[in-house]
Formats: sequence, structure tokens, C-alpha cells
Amino acid sequence: MAEHEDLDALWRKARPDDLASLRRLDAALVRSGYQVEGKTVREWIAAFSANRIRWFDGSEANERVCAAGLAAVPALVETLGRADHESSWQASLNMRGQCVAALGTIEPLPTCAIPALLEALRLPGANVRRMALAVLARMRPRAAPRPCAPSCRASGTSRT
Repeated sequence: MAEHEDLDALWRKARPDDLASLRRLDAALVRSGYQVEGKTVREWIAAFSANRIRWFDGSEANERVCAAGLAAVPALVETLGRADHESSWQASLNMRGQCVAALGTIEPLPTCAIPALLEALRLPGANVRRMALAVLARMRPRAAPRPCAPSCRASGTSRT
């Protein structure tokens, strides 16, 4: 009973802009044996490598990962950033493309994944880069205001 209440509390505390809260939720779901349609989120993500990159095609694996919602974000971010040396280049490219597509489909949009998506822009494969740009455009990231240097504050000028 306490484990169920802990999971409920973690679901409520999960925020799309806070990767740490999503990682806590992910860890608790892994411990509890959480599955979507008979497989864990990571098992569905592993199935991505079999799918060719298509623009948000709605494959079965993609739909199952998106059904997990924000709970899938940590695994997607890890997979997107991991260099997969054990599979072929094309399978790795397909997996990354499907991860980007899933991150762009999950609602609410997981803005905590913006750094991983920006890193995806450096990866080989024009389709993955285009998809990452499309997802980033949906998320509308904004630069954080830079703090003014102490000398600017003292003189009253602003730094733009």
C-alpha cells in the first residue's frame, strides 16, 4: 500500500521541466515492475532500432512509449545520448530518430529534454537533426537571461 502511495506521489510531483523528478519516477516504476502492454518502457525503446526513421509515424513501439508519458523521458534521453556500438550504424540512427519522435509526441512536452535534443543536432544523420529541430520548435526554448556583471550593476547600465 505504501509503495502505491509513493508512486502516486511521484506521478504528481513529476514535472516536464525537471529531469530529476522524472528520473525518480522512472526508478520507482522500474522497481515496481511497471509495464505498458506487457513490456517495460526500455524494452519498447529497444524495439525502435527495428523501425526505420519516419516523421512521427506512430509505430507500435512509439505509441507504447508515448503511452507511458513523462515516465519514458529519462530512458529516451539516455538512449538518445548513448553511442550504441553494439548495433549497426543504421539501427543506432533509427533508434535515435524514434527517440526524438517520441520526445516530440509526449504531452506535456518534456522541456527537460532540450539539452539532449540540442546534443542530437551534432549527431550524424540529417533526418535526426531535422526531427530534433522540429521538436525544439514545438518546445520553444528560450535563453535564460544572463546576469549582469557587478560592474554593470554599480554603474546602472544593462548588458544586452
